[in-house]
Amino acid sequence: MVRYIGFYFFMLFLPSLLFAQAKNDSVQVDVKVPEAIQMLDANNELGKTQKLIVEITEKIKSIDTQKNNDSVIRNYTVYLKNEYKEIKGLRPQSVSKFYLENTYRSWVGYKSMVNAAIDNIRKKMSVYDENLNYLDFELKTWMLTLKEFKSKTDVPDELVQRVKKMVRQISGLKSDIEARQKKLIIKENKLTDLLILTDNALDKIKNMKSRLRTNILAKSAPPLWEIKLRKDEVFPLNTHFKSIWRINEKSFVIYFEQRDFWVIILIWILEVLLFVFIKTRYNSLHYNREKPGFINANFVLNEKRITSLLLILLSTTIVIQQTMPLTLSAVLTVALLALTVILITRFAGERGKQQAEGILILYVLNELEIVFWYFDDLLRLYLVAEAVAGMLLAYYLLGFRWQKIPKDNNPPFSRNMAFFSRIVYALFMVSILANLFGYVNFAVLMTKVSGRIPSILIIIFLLYRMLSVLISAGCEAGKYHKWNVAGYCSNIERNLLRILKLSAIFFIAEFTLDILELYQPVADWVKEAWYYNIAIGTVNISLDRITGMLLIIAVSYFIANVFKVLFENSTYVSKNLSKGTMFAINKTIGYLIIILGYVLGFAYAGIDLGKFTLLAGALGVGIGFGLQNIVNNFISGLILLYERPIEVGDVITVGSLKGEVKSIGVRASKIRSFDGAEVVVPNGNIISNDLINWTLSDRKRRLEINVGVDYGTDPNEVLKILLMVAAKNDKVLVEPQPMALFDGFGESSLNFRLLAWVHFDVSLSVKSELSISVYNALTEAGIGIPFPQMDVHVKEHLTEKPEVVMPKAPDNSPEVIKEEEKAASDKADSNTDIGDSSEESDE
Repeated sequence: MVRYIGFYFFMLFLPSLLFAQAKNDSVQVDVKVPEAIQMLDANNELGKTQKLIVEITEKIKSIDTQKNNDSVIRNYTVYLKNEYKEIKGLRPQSVSKFYLENTYRSWVGYKSMVNAAIDNIRKKMSVYDENLNYLDFELKTWMLTLKEFKSKTDVPDELVQRVKKMVRQISGLKSDIEARQKKLIIKENKLTDLLILTDNALDKIKNMKSRLRTNILAKSAPPLWEIKLRKDEVFPLNTHFKSIWRINEKSFVIYFEQRDFWVIILIWILEVLLFVFIKTRYNSLHYNREKPGFINANFVLNEKRITSLLLILLSTTIVIQQTMPLTLSAVLTVALLALTVILITRFAGERGKQQAEGILILYVLNELEIVFWYFDDLLRLYLVAEAVAGMLLAYYLLGFRWQKIPKDNNPPFSRNMAFFSRIVYALFMVSILANLFGYVNFAVLMTKVSGRIPSILIIIFLLYRMLSVLISAGCEAGKYHKWNVAGYCSNIERNLLRILKLSAIFFIAEFTLDILELYQPVADWVKEAWYYNIAIGTVNISLDRITGMLLIIAVSYFIANVFKVLFENSTYVSKNLSKGTMFAINKTIGYLIIILGYVLGFAYAGIDLGKFTLLAGALGVGIGFGLQNIVNNFISGLILLYERPIEVGDVITVGSLKGEVKSIGVRASKIRSFDGAEVVVPNGNIISNDLINWTLSDRKRRLEINVGVDYGTDPNEVLKILLMVAAKNDKVLVEPQPMALFDGFGESSLNFRLLAWVHFDVSLSVKSELSISVYNALTEAGIGIPFPQMDVHVKEHLTEKPEVVMPKAPDNSPEVIKEEEKAASDKADSNTDIGDSSEESDE
């Protein structure tokens, strides 16, 4: 983001100017007022109005043939009122959680059905309103025309009669639409009453579920040893099964009545097509077992392709259709777990398969609680049996051990599940104790957690591994596509795997909260926080608006990148445009898409960009004083982009830097030196300094090879040899032709030059090849290549030992003064010695 700081300033100014200009130059839209039609134009306008009446009549008929809402009102008014009475008579302490959840989902279906009917009516009402406006305008126009025609004597009576007939026709059609509109208003009022009824029922169910959650730790039954199982609580069995069937039948009927399954079918088709496409593309690569990831990809795409595809389709169904009846959800989950048992071996080994079988049995045992809820105290005995069976399954199949689990050869998932089996074992023990002392709701929650959370973990684990394999296989196939997308595949794979991991964490959290019966409270809290508005001045900010803004901006970047890939790999574009022109167009359109994304994002967030005009002016002053370098680089980037003195892929020399241009940004450009270093050069430096572009118009380069031969060699022979060497090299271009030149007489050789044109990319290797070939050819011809020689003459007197003459010190130097003082002192001492010796001789 930092490298686009100049571009962001540009984006800040442009929307501000656009909005300010749009605000100042806003044009008042004139409202069309009915006017009388001239007599000469009357016949033509009558034809147009007649055509309009026919179109409106056909549109009204087509609306009447659409879905009729009378059946919803007629069939469900009494039914929903009776259902609501049944809900009002329920007591939270005497109803099962399964009944409440199933009933809640049924009433959600009722509400969706009523909302759909109301939406249908409102669409019809909007069509009626639109046509009434047209008819009202035409009626006023023709009434004014009729009034004017009656006031004139030169208007034919036949024309007046046609206008009167048109007025009557328009009035009749208008009255018919108004009557239809009144009927729709009555139907809408009835449906609104049903909508209020469904809201009240849902609120009632929510309150009962909330009370059950609040009293989860409350004692709701006598101790287990005090219960007495009566015969009438169990028999007759058909009575209990009829109750179970009646509740599930209602949820199934409303679910299949109000659901349009074309969305899920379309998603299935897309998933199947994508799976087949990845399978075909990956198999075309003909990988073997030595390729990393081949075994897993082959397992998913070929060996177990039908099972893998079914697992993906069923998982998609459960995620999208989360309000389906509990029984249908249980059946689909059992099917998912059965598919998991088949596929888990590849990713978790044989131990993982045993654990999947145990988890499947745990889930089925827990789902059977739905049946025993209708047998009163028999449920408590079943809870004990379920907990005991769960403890045995945790011990024998899940790998339960009290001691530390060793790191054996089993995959990590099997070891983690073995560790998790301790928690399952402990929760089943807690369930038995809670049930024993009468805490039935808490015991039910413990068995629910123990029986369902392992199934969630193993299904999401398997889905994550399979989808990871599909993503990796798809990206691997994309690297070898005819389009040059290999550079993007690694980033795409990394980002998709990151999204997949976050999605797995999200769904684990969602389903876990649902099992713990905390999903609805958490969802309500998140929804309230999501739409909570924070007022800052005149701007209202909420989390949903900010998220929507960021999502729009992210999508704009994604679209810009997709356009870049498509544009760069377009065969038609690459044939008709140069590389630099393609780069400039690509950058420009990418910037426009991103700017549009920012404008739409700010508009979605409710931010009036016109209010940034003053801020833009202040930033302009700041830019003028403190950000001159950034603006200079930004303008230089635009010059480089559109003038194109350099293009991506050119080899340039800027100052002491020589390398290939990798990208041209709005602030700086990237140059890759021949040593492999990525150098970020500000655009201003490229524009202001001397620039050498080695490949601007073409990628040809002239090589020059200098060679010297011995004196006495025939120069014509050397020239022939040099041209022959250039002609034999396939990498030397024929046009321009190679040249061999006699350069002159050197101190110890005859100097020649070989000039040859080659492609820039192979210039270094060709120069080496030509140099070696020249040397070999001259050697074979017996022509020597001399080396520089120098004659050194040594004179005889320099062999004698030279006299060393030391320089004399200055008279005023400390050394001379000290020597003089010493000499004077020695002289005085000598005079004294002479005097003494003379005295001795006299004596």
